[in-house]
Amino acid sequence: MFRAGLLCLCALAGPIHATTVRVETVLGVIDIELFDTAAPATVANFLNYVQNSKFDSTFFHRSVAGFVLQGGGYSINTTSNVVAAVPTFAPVVNEYSATRSNLRGTVAMAKLGSSPDSATSQWFVNLANNATNLDFQNGGFTVFGKVIGNGMAVVDAIAKLPVYTVNFGATVGSLTGVPLDMAGASSITAANLATVNRVAVLPSAVNAAAGWNLLGNGSDAPLTVASMFADAQRFVTVWKWVAGSTGGVWAFYSPVLAAQGGSILSDYAAGKGYQVLQSIDAGEGYWLNVAANQAGSINQPYGNAVTTATLNTSLKSGWNLAAIGTTASAKQVCAAQTSGVTSLWAWDNAQSKWFFYAPNLDAQAGTVLSDYILSKSYLDFSAQAKPLGFGQGFWVNRP
Repeated sequence: MFRAGLLCLCALAGPIHATTVRVETVLGVIDIELFDTAAPATVANFLNYVQNSKFDSTFFHRSVAGFVLQGGGYSINTTSNVVAAVPTFAPVVNEYSATRSNLRGTVAMAKLGSSPDSATSQWFVNLANNATNLDFQNGGFTVFGKVIGNGMAVVDAIAKLPVYTVNFGATVGSLTGVPLDMAGASSITAANLATVNRVAVLPSAVNAAAGWNLLGNGSDAPLTVASMFADAQRFVTVWKWVAGSTGGVWAFYSPVLAAQGGSILSDYAAGKGYQVLQSIDAGEGYWLNVAANQAGSINQPYGNAVTTATLNTSLKSGWNLAAIGTTASAKQVCAAQTSGVTSLWAWDNAQSKWFFYAPNLDAQAGTVLSDYILSKSYLDFSAQAKPLGFGQGFWVNRP
């Protein structure tokens, strides 16, 4: 049986540099800002499951309209469709506080009835203001985070799915209130469940090595170049490829030239046939040249994630510098582009080599793709388990 009780979420603002976790579901991304300082033990417990990939391939198993959406308890093998309980760590001490109430959009840990210190892996999102209920039972339900961005739209979409009582076999038993999309289906598989593909801590910074870095903005929060890269001691130049029907053009920024004021930067750019780079927008990649001995992290704002599907609407014919905010393989990125992809490339600064992927070569039998990569001394996305995601940029060529 699933764990009795409900989860508790916090509606107050978290710390300024709060940890943010990205929950990648089949219906979209849910970003959760954690209350690291206000509920340290609960946050540490939750992150223990995240960092050990315990929430990957789980599903929301309990949905109560106007109340809560609960997950973290059960996983499903997407090949065999076998459901199993998530292995749990030791229970965490209850950290309920009246200053963190169970309001809509807050996130909390589920626990056993009449046992305040029994929360393990299961968590829930409050779909409504549940303060009068959850703040006053079983020691109060500990709110340890809140959904941010457009995450509640995704939560609400999952909560609108029809719910069923499902018997998942002897190991798990019968679960009540399971949200399912049964349209056109005669049996329950992973495809019918509200699955969570991956949960990961969203970095607030990207690492930039000395020399050339191919980075990206995988969110809808634009990067203002003049403020992000104003340090002329550290940053040499920033470049973005502006794709277009005429073949495209480079947009360029130099903090040294910008610091001289006037029209020096714009005059230089015009003289070279460049545009002046002002912002790096959603789904765009960029080249950053970092000065010697100036490697380190760069704080990069993030908003709602650019997915492989939303990238599909912005790519143009020809070469594009792109980025996504969720985690996906090169093959998955290419497969999501309805107009097709000729090739995809990602730069590895440490090895000064290109990762390469081509769907047409991959579609051929045997080792055609890997043999081609080897012959060109490229790097193999698949062989090195190289994912694409937050902060990374890549070239993609569209027919």
